[in-house]
Amino acid sequence: MRRSTSAAALGLGLVFASASVSEAGLYPYTTQLMARASVGSGASTFNLPSGSAFTSATPDINNNRRVTFKALLNGATGEESIWYGGVSAGSLGTGSIVFNASSGGSLSDPTINNNNQVVFPQTFSSANGIYRYDGNTNTAALHTNGPLGASSWASPRMNDAGQVGTRVTFGSGQGYVSYDVNPASTAVHATDVAANSNSPYSFLSTGNFDNSRRIAGRVNVGSTFNNANPDEVRIFNPDGSSTLIARDRDGDATSPFFQFDNTQPGFNDNGWVAFISRTSTAGGSRSVFLSNGTETITIATPGNGLTSIDNFSPNVNNSNQVVFRATDLQGRISVFVGDGTTLQRVIGVGDTIQTDIGEFAINSLGGNPTINDLGDIAFGGGLGAGGNFIAVAVVPEPATVGVAALAGASLLLRRRRD
Repeated sequence: MRRSTSAAALGLGLVFASASVSEAGLYPYTTQLMARASVGSGASTFNLPSGSAFTSATPDINNNRRVTFKALLNGATGEESIWYGGVSAGSLGTGSIVFNASSGGSLSDPTINNNNQVVFPQTFSSANGIYRYDGNTNTAALHTNGPLGASSWASPRMNDAGQVGTRVTFGSGQGYVSYDVNPASTAVHATDVAANSNSPYSFLSTGNFDNSRRIAGRVNVGSTFNNANPDEVRIFNPDGSSTLIARDRDGDATSPFFQFDNTQPGFNDNGWVAFISRTSTAGGSRSVFLSNGTETITIATPGNGLTSIDNFSPNVNNSNQVVFRATDLQGRISVFVGDGTTLQRVIGVGDTIQTDIGEFAINSLGGNPTINDLGDIAFGGGLGAGGNFIAVAVVPEPATVGVAALAGASLLLRRRRD
């Protein structure tokens, strides 16, 4: 059961809740391979051209079970590329390369909305900007290279209304910016002091974007960046107003948060933000939290089903299920999912995964895991001689689970390999 205690001393009126650890999931699930890169020249690949490669890729998955990720090397072109595909009715996923960077250009991890529209930035080329791939029409185009003076775009995301939110770098400054359906129309949610001398923020972390055109991110408060400055997690609206979600101890001596991780927060459409923070000076106190600024839920703490939290971004769906990477009690780096009531190990190092060329043991994880509203989790890693892979832990369709099991559903997954 989830336990709640008052935390009025924080000054935010927060209520904190903590999770118990469960070893038994409510649902069985299967793992489906999406893509596999080769090991060595001429080695086989799956759903990728021969010679293709990727390492620490972060896949994204939508509610249609469509998946996208970045390949560092398209074996057919020698350039970075974007892959698109997804879960199939068979035992293996389907998909292919759908976009290649300009010669010498650099791409970043793509994101996907529930209309199968993928966005990603290209830099270090003569055609920089945010690009859009439409999985319904199999077409790609430059979406925007604005606003004027922009040089890079951190983790852009298109919401289901067709708006795009990102952190833009222009000159020495940065800002949280969103683009309307007509990308020429922009809104500045927040800037750092280098972009606007009147800003209270010296730094903006990579943000996340929701279906209400809001951006959630961590900010450093002060005229110049300093780790001793207060850090805050906030949700920024397109009119420049914001909501405080959490503040560290530099800003409030009574705060339970000693130091936030410099990772992208998870953010869902109900205003909940997932983040990682140390609760003391000890590095081993790093824990996963979910907060809406009024209630804060403890998702995972060291010693409760795991030994430590990895320095990778958490992700949260609209059911408040948070997926993240951590090391389990057996010392295996793993993917976990929790909602504040149950914490479940999904899969990790040492578990096996079925591929197109047989079963292989996972020897590493790469990138951040992501979760959709069905509870499916996209993740990647290495298989040793089997190469690097992207896969999805698939929650079965409700009809295959049984009405009785559905009644208490919180869509937490059963260990299958993580």
